Amino acid sequence: MKASKKCIICNNDEVDMLYLPLSIVECKACKLIYRDAEFDVGLHYVDLKAYKEGLEDTVKLAVRRKNAEHRFDLMGKVTSKKGKFLDIGTNEGITLLEAEKKGFKALGCEPNIYAVQYGKSMGLNIINKSFEGSFEEILQQSPFDFVSMFHVLEHFPDPNKTLQMIRKILSQDSYLIIEVPDISSPWSRIYKWDDLRITKEHLFYFTQPTLNALLKNNGFEVVFSKRISADELNRSLFDNMIRLPLFTQAYMVARKLKQTLKKFFGSPTPPRKTIDDNIELWITGKMLDKRYFLSRPLGKIISYFNRGDDLFVIARKNKINEEIY
Repeated sequence: MKASKKCIICNNDEVDMLYLPLSIVECKACKLIYRDAEFDVGLHYVDLKAYKEGLEDTVKLAVRRKNAEHRFDLMGKVTSKKGKFLDIGTNEGITLLEAEKKGFKALGCEPNIYAVQYGKSMGLNIINKSFEGSFEEILQQSPFDFVSMFHVLEHFPDPNKTLQMIRKILSQDSYLIIEVPDISSPWSRIYKWDDLRITKEHLFYFTQPTLNALLKNNGFEVVFSKRISADELNRSLFDNMIRLPLFTQAYMVARKLKQTLKKFFGSPTPPRKTIDDNIELWITGKMLDKRYFLSRPLGKIISYFNRGDDLFVIARKNKINEEIY
């Protein structure tokens, strides 16, 4: 079938339909998965009350702090450089806090009013606009040595345009740090379209090859990549075990069998209820509020074997043919 929107990587419009309720398709040429539907991201997040509720969730905030620490630890494997740091879609500013602790001069942009109020109450420098809306102001403060986008890129309607804008504000010796959900991760393979990260707000669903291709097309070279999970050392025994290869396959079979039996006996699983709302719903109250038996050693095994849920990528501006971008 032909898509209404062409693939942002290869410009192909021949696709396979993967999930009709959200018009999610897969490019037949390069295998990029995306929503073949329009969604007005611009105003969606400005007054979204889910952000306010998240700021009152101490467990979720603690998980986000852990994630920020882990991301900067991974950055330290690539460079010890410090400098000007921009976080796009910074939410409440926990990434900025960690950046300042590490010695960076940090700036963020965020459209949600509740998140920005929270961040500014901690003395953080946050522009209360989207990246596009704040671009001229950001441009005046450029160049930046680091730009980060954690679970943001998949929300932009035109990632090519976004990445080209980022190129303009980066210095030559600079880094772009991205984290996105991995549609090919064990978690995504198990839960498929029941995964709570499958949502109308996510316009693109990346794998390592498609994310690498997108970055390369826009003049970036990936220098580090890893699959990571939210607070991966403190997940439950079950959460960790199903990410191990044999357990992943076994659980996929068991889950499919359960669904088949339910359908056969007239009690099919009801349709998911969260198709219209997904602000970090996969971070549950079970995380971080207790220490699970074997959670840390299993989490380290998951990390070692690269079996996390999300793609964490560090890229540099490609200095070759700079004039064409």
